[in-house]
Amino acid sequence: DPVRSRRALQDASSEGPLPLREWIVGHMATIGVPCTTDNILVTSGSQQGLDFIGRLFLSPGDRMMVERPSFIGALRAFDTCEPVYVPLPSGDGDARGAKFAYIGSDFRNPTGTCLTLDERRALLDLADSHDFAIVEDGCYEKLRFDGADVPSLLALECARRGGVDAGRVIYTNTFSKTIVPSLRVGWIVAPVPVIRKLVLIKQASDLATGALS
Repeated sequence: DPVRSRRALQDASSEGPLPLREWIVGHMATIGVPCTTDNILVTSGSQQGLDFIGRLFLSPGDRMMVERPSFIGALRAFDTCEPVYVPLPSGDGDARGAKFAYIGSDFRNPTGTCLTLDERRALLDLADSHDFAIVEDGCYEKLRFDGADVPSLLALECARRGGVDAGRVIYTNTFSKTIVPSLRVGWIVAPVPVIRKLVLIKQASDLATGALS
């Protein structure tokens, strides 16, 4: 296909190739997340997405919540912003003033465990009570081989609030876990104002994710 060939060999927009973002919109709809291409930023793997999110939200000394143990790659991305880590789950006092909580919902690294439906709802309630965002790492959600799927935090938030733009969950995912590790292409789903700011960070970082990938 000459049209697709030319597209693959040219620079993509900073937001990511439109056909890929349209595909992601359709994929997200299948897991209970209605959104538009304006809610999506394509990244060089989900690790880049975590790096951008940290740079957007964190300043030195800011509090953020993480599980213990947590994914070491995410911590290294956030470390550059010099936050103060607070354990998750924790009491209401620990949640006060947190910028966001980082968590993997399914088969999370390094424990391999999943949040139950009740735990997901409780985390959303905690975020509502203390007005912090949730960064959901969805990279392993398609690796379930038995048992029933549990809605992502983003899907539950959309059901509560009517859509991505009204919620507080920022979602990351990648093709490297479901297709092949060397395919360093991921994406972020977030409210449009958040995506617009992340696009500016991406433009300063690498301009755009490689269209050929």
